Amino acid sequence: MTVAYIGIGSNHEAETNLKKGVDLLREQANVITVSPVYESASVNNDDAASYLNAVMAIETEQLPEAIKLLLVDIENKCGRVRFDSEGNKSKEVALDFDLLLYGDAITDYGFNQKTYHVPHGDIVKYSYVAVPLAHIAADVVHPETEQTIFTIAIKLSNANLRLRKDVELT
Repeated sequence: MTVAYIGIGSNHEAETNLKKGVDLLREQANVITVSPVYESASVNNDDAASYLNAVMAIETEQLPEAIKLLLVDIENKCGRVRFDSEGNKSKEVALDFDLLLYGDAITDYGFNQKTYHVPHGDIVKYSYVAVPLAHIAADVVHPETEQTIFTIAIKLSNANLRLRKDVELT
């Protein structure tokens, strides 16, 4: 069995969609734990609503491609719309799942004619990924940087990230 870490985010009916996403994943995978929820401003889009983000750990025998297929299916069930009527990336994100870590693997995998990398690059770029991940995987070592997730989270912590104690996903 491999422990995989899944980032989860939403800025559209976020509380409802995060809970629904976690519940749907629990039906399909062994969810070990879920981090607290954090709120942050949208990155690269000042017009979009704030995001709620969390991280889940699952135990799985599935390969990254199969996990991605499951995650996209759940996103779609929660009403994920990737592009607006004009073909632009949608500002409203009902649910977004990202495979952050897959054990200690460093790998690329294909899905839907795209290539994805694990570990996910956002772990070392954004506090809204690193901080919730550190809540459930502080001592896990990032396979590329060889730093603990806690160390990465401390470097990225900022005042723009707010713990939402009023939103529970467990």
